[in-house]
Amino acid sequence: MKRKGVYEIIAYELQKNRDVNESLREISERLVITYGRAVERNVIAVLRVLISSQGCSDILKYAEDTTRQSFDAVTAHREGEERFDDINGTETSTIYEQLELAETISVERVTECSRYHPSPIRSVRCSLDKLKAKGITYQDYVFIDIGSGLGRNLLIASDYTFKMVIGVEISAYLCQKARINITKYRSRRPDNAPIEVRCVNALDYNLPAENMVLYVWEPFGRKSADEFCSKLKVYLSLHKTKIILIFLGGAFAGIKNSKKFKLVDMFETEDNTVSKDKHFLMSVFESVH
Repeated sequence: MKRKGVYEIIAYELQKNRDVNESLREISERLVITYGRAVERNVIAVLRVLISSQGCSDILKYAEDTTRQSFDAVTAHREGEERFDDINGTETSTIYEQLELAETISVERVTECSRYHPSPIRSVRCSLDKLKAKGITYQDYVFIDIGSGLGRNLLIASDYTFKMVIGVEISAYLCQKARINITKYRSRRPDNAPIEVRCVNALDYNLPAENMVLYVWEPFGRKSADEFCSKLKVYLSLHKTKIILIFLGGAFAGIKNSKKFKLVDMFETEDNTVSKDKHFLMSVFESVH
């Protein structure tokens, strides 16, 4: 039986006719049983801050978001059909909200960092295949996934001949699981490109002095996205290397409006988002020197 998500539990208890403190006690008890003490501590601490500063409305709005629920249902169906984890003995298909991670989570991280959601396999492969069609030589580039989560994109990218594959992920909990996935995947593919996982905030990560392919799927909020774009612009002012940015979903405004990057491709993939007639949009940008 599928366990109830953190936000389902929160919404159910907050909507009962009782005061907030009683709701928090009920949420606490249910979370300990379902997720354990580490997650329970995070959720209660974050909820107290959010409720005191902005009330319950935003939390309930997210919990009851039918678009998110439809998106997750389509994902579950796709994952069941593709069986990536069954085939490879890995765990990359689980969706993790920030509040479901068994580690200390700050309020800022909950509001600025996105949840982990598995990228659609065909979309990732399609974007990487298109690089070769545009004359990109994989061996000349390092592939970096910004917000790499459980490491699925790292595994897929390692099937190509990149010089190195790197995952940048803020969650130590997800990094640990990703490293287990990498070990299992590489045991069957020892000649694949080498993979590393860096447990660090992407804003603090020191980009290598190499040509890079950066894969980005809405890993954080607008504030952090703007800071990351500024980071890339500073990097390009100091290095003559090339950066290729692959965006699944929305591209950062700071990249679209920058003179440091140009749009070189935009396409829809075959993978569905919230319904059979809604597909993922991908866009590719190149740095301009």
